[in-house]
Amino acid sequence: FAVTNDGVLHAFDRDSNDPEEKWAFIPRPLTSRLRDLYYNATLVDPEDRGYGLDGNIRVLRIDVDRDGRIESSDGDRVYLYVGQRRGGSTYYAFDVTSKTAPTLMWARSYAAEGAGQAWSTPVNARVRIGNTAAKDVLIFGGGFDTTQDGLNYAEDTVGRGVFIVDALNGNVIWRAGPDGSANLQLTSMKHSIPGDVRVIDLTGDGLADRMYVADLGGRIWRFDIFNGKPVSGAEGERLVEGGMLASLGNAEQSAPKTQSNTIRFFYAPDPALITRPGPAF
Repeated sequence: FAVTNDGVLHAFDRDSNDPEEKWAFIPRPLTSRLRDLYYNATLVDPEDRGYGLDGNIRVLRIDVDRDGRIESSDGDRVYLYVGQRRGGSTYYAFDVTSKTAPTLMWARSYAAEGAGQAWSTPVNARVRIGNTAAKDVLIFGGGFDTTQDGLNYAEDTVGRGVFIVDALNGNVIWRAGPDGSANLQLTSMKHSIPGDVRVIDLTGDGLADRMYVADLGGRIWRFDIFNGKPVSGAEGERLVEGGMLASLGNAEQSAPKTQSNTIRFFYAPDPALITRPGPAF
């Protein structure tokens, strides 16, 4: 699978004896760009370049009987997820269990929940909410605010958050952000989060326990997932708790905020899981 800036998701058969493109998908909102692409108009400024599907692809492969083969009759599934990145704010989810008959499961922009451009690659994980069975989820950052295209320090209005959504329908399960409607309100979350969220299973039970993420204000955030807790509740009695772990730029300084002390993190932190007798850390 590959995505391109003309707005096409391609599926290729990699059989070296008979390689071919199996199918291609163009999101309906991007079809209006096809005429301009066909005529190949000259751009006056590089900034005028258009973007279609610009994000990384993530695949969720569910092999129920673990026999190494994807057989729909066994309940096996293969799901594919991709965000537009610079192309827009929408994430797309596909069921590609059948190589020749894919289906679009859902397409959703989270702009209404404060998200920006869909830069953050969704991370596959499993969580257990309350007394329900564990479910497959996607975890990603709030995205990119084009305010950060400038060189000077600036605070953002979109992309300030972390999302956990249902992998099968895209519905928001949990969200951290600076606004009062977030499940975990963090008023110091003032910058967008285009990078991936680093998700860790500390106990080896197949459920996500910890998340690390960095933002464009030079901050690093840590979140702990308490599986079995409800999404909402009093502090200490809800699914996710967390906050700012470190501020390494000038975001917490009063003044001056200059280009020389402005730090932006576009990528995920890279934690190391240490295990030895006693608790892992």
